[in-house]
Amino acid sequence: MFERRQELYVHMVWSTWDRMPQMDSAMQAWLWPALGEQARSLGCTWAVVGGTSDHVHLLCAVPTTLAVADLVRHVKGWTARAANASKPGSLRWQGGYGAFSVSSADIPAVEAYVRNQEAHHGANELRDDWE
Repeated sequence: MFERRQELYVHMVWSTWDRMPQMDSAMQAWLWPALGEQARSLGCTWAVVGGTSDHVHLLCAVPTTLAVADLVRHVKGWTARAANASKPGSLRWQGGYGAFSVSSADIPAVEAYVRNQEAHHGANELRDDWE
């Protein structure tokens, strides 16, 4: 769970290049923790990651000294380089991303949504404003 501090709660979403389904369960098992670890390495106090084979959701508490664009650039770049170092061509991100500020009161609902992406997509229970 999160602790209230002077932070910006942000829900970020981006996809693989051309929405290609590049992230199988083995890739996700490595990638989700790696994304959270990279966010924390930049000062985010907590991070929750989820997604499907073609896109990622990252919800985190961003310190007020870190620009969201810098956070996304770093985590996308680091994970793509690391994945491709072990298996060339295995991961390529699209150029853009979406970033949405989240009220501290809405954190539990957004966190549940991020953690359960496969189920939401499988049941077609998507929130357009969070996708």
